[in-house]
Amino acid sequence: MAANAKSILFGDFFAGYLIRDVRDVQMLRLAERYADFLQVGFLGFARADGTPQDTAAYKAYRNSAT
Repeated sequence: MAANAKSILFGDFFAGYLIRDVRDVQMLRLAERYADFLQVGFLGFARADGTPQDTAAYKAYRNSAT
């Protein structure tokens, strides 16, 4: 780990960070792509966003420089 890097977060993440789900999870079934090997592939998409709400609710552990 690098010197002075923030590697661990401690605290109440429910109060300090807000996660916004933009859309539901979308699934695709890829039957033609894997048909040569008698397989089926699945591909999933999820859009989300997040922002800090209360920065006093959590603290970051900073590695020592020495």
